[in-house]
Amino acid sequence: MPSETPTEKSASIRAISRSVAVLQAINRSSSLTLTHISEAVGLPYPTTTRIVRTLVEVGLIEQEPSRKRYRPTALVQTLSCGFQNHDRLVSTARARISSSLHG
Repeated sequence: MPSETPTEKSASIRAISRSVAVLQAINRSSSLTLTHISEAVGLPYPTTTRIVRTLVEVGLIEQEPSRKRYRPTALVQTLSCGFQNHDRLVSTARARISSSLHG
């Protein structure tokens, strides 16, 4: 199997980047139409439609009943489960405590 070139290693997956942008736009606004999502992320309407359909299929967003608006579901919260905002504070404090004990 050939190894990846530096360009291939650093290349992002455009579909994922676009999907994350769509999810963020919906999450920020609580509820958006396809047109507003498309405008918010600067994507063509057909691309936005496919991404929204996929996000609905995986359960991250849902269409509001009897409306043409999309909103995040509770499943979106699972995307932040591993994030710990206090990690930087703990790392800084640990270094200072360690140096004061050994200093």
